[in-house]
Amino acid sequence: MHLDANGRELFAGNRVTMLQPDETWFSYLTADAYAILQAACKAPLTLAYLDDDARIALELPPTLESDGDYVTHSRTVNASAVLLVAA
Repeated sequence: MHLDANGRELFAGNRVTMLQPDETWFSYLTADAYAILQAACKAPLTLAYLDDDARIALELPPTLESDGDYVTHSRTVNASAVLLVAA
């Protein structure tokens, strides 16, 4: 069972917010991509899937690479590091 910081059960498709997004997660990206992803981490995100060991994967917005292609992103965190916003 995957529970958020308040003990509510999480399911794929839920919207959650991260309690403390890490500011170094995307430091290897361009400044624009970094800003987009850091802002997204502070807003409600969709829970993409449940991992083993009470970890969850969150969908992040795509960013534009230097070659003009869009790249998708996700972040895996402990379920207890998020709050359920909407089921």
